[in-house]
Amino acid sequence: MAELQQITMQIEQAAKEKAGQIMADAKAQYEDIMHTYQVRGEQEKAKIAEKAKKDAERIKQMAIFAAAQTSAQDILSFKINTLE
Repeated sequence: MAELQQITMQIEQAAKEKAGQIMADAKAQYEDIMHTYQVRGEQEKAKIAEKAKKDAERIKQMAIFAAAQTSAQDILSFKINTLE
């Protein structure tokens, strides 16, 4: 009976060691995956920020152009009205 108990304890110990190794491997995989997605997230964030910056500059330039065009039209209209 003592031999059976010893074998059972050895099996339990081997199972605990195997479970510990599986947990360690899973944790390492988790950390690798998280790192990969953090890097991808930072890259995507940089792309979005760059696009937003370009879009904002384009909108600003369009507003400046529209204001200049309106101003030119106002000046022309004023000149036409003063000549009449």
